[in-house]
Amino acid sequence: MLQNYITAFDRPLCVKAQLGSTAKNEEVGRIVLDQLCPAIHAIILDGLKTHVRSFFGKMKNSAWKVVEDSVDIGKLTATN
Repeated sequence: MLQNYITAFDRPLCVKAQLGSTAKNEEVGRIVLDQLCPAIHAIILDGLKTHVRSFFGKMKNSAWKVVEDSVDIGKLTATN
């Protein structure tokens, strides 16, 4: 999977974005969905960091909180 992204270092952003698409690259999608996502989920839920700081103060940490904080609403996501 890493080799897939290393080879795209000098390619345009739109090409890089397609590398992680499960519709365009089933093998990478399978690895991400079957191995990477469960591993990240387990790390988040391990309980080592039970709370995170937010605009609203201290909040309980959760997998969805990480997803929400990592999504950048930009031109593509704002129009869909």
